[in-house]
Amino acid sequence: MSAVLRADSVGKTFDGRAVLASAYFEARAGAVTALVGRNGTGKSTLMKIAAGWIRPDHGFVELGGRRLTGRPAELARRGVFHLPVDRTILSRDFTLAQHLDAVEARFGGGDRAAVLERLGVAHLATQRCGSLSGGEHRRAELSVAMVRRPKCLLADEPFRGLPPRDADTVSAALRGMAAAGCAVVVSGHEMGWVLNVADEVVWLRDGTTHALGARDDAVRDWRFQREYLGKPR
Repeated sequence: MSAVLRADSVGKTFDGRAVLASAYFEARAGAVTALVGRNGTGKSTLMKIAAGWIRPDHGFVELGGRRLTGRPAELARRGVFHLPVDRTILSRDFTLAQHLDAVEARFGGGDRAAVLERLGVAHLATQRCGSLSGGEHRRAELSVAMVRRPKCLLADEPFRGLPPRDADTVSAALRGMAAAGCAVVVSGHEMGWVLNVADEVVWLRDGTTHALGARDDAVRDWRFQREYLGKPR
């Protein structure tokens, strides 16, 4: 599997505090990479840097071997789709159908009907997004990403606050995007869901990243078990 997106030697300081010192990860076509770590270790910051929302103090991000230097709109045009945890990509005053119309007009799109059915939001397409529940909203956001068919999806805490049924649906959709060739990156603290969907695991701690390899190797890593999963050695 080739690296679609690569972040290398990324550092970022906020108000004198180094959130990232030297972070590295690769997002590979056809695979789901999990970025895990405690609160404040820089997962969201690293994703925002990869999506072009934040400029790093040092280091770089490449998409398809080319350095990313543009604004988020330019990176979106080149195939990076960012689902942030701290804001929504949907306007509360527009319907899901209107959002999908805009995506298809700008970028083309996949099989809308199949995507909506897969995510269980077909019956919500004509509702204003401000009326959706938390789980419906998350599935609606993901439907926009799936119709866009990005090269790389950066999904920051996609399982946050979801009931098990919605989490199952989101997990299957993320795996489906990877199976179709997308490079998927997820973060989160819901380790059952995050590890279940992941092919590879990258652990953020002390301002840097530790590539733990395949999911099964990661869960056997004694330091990861002890310091993050909370299991005795």
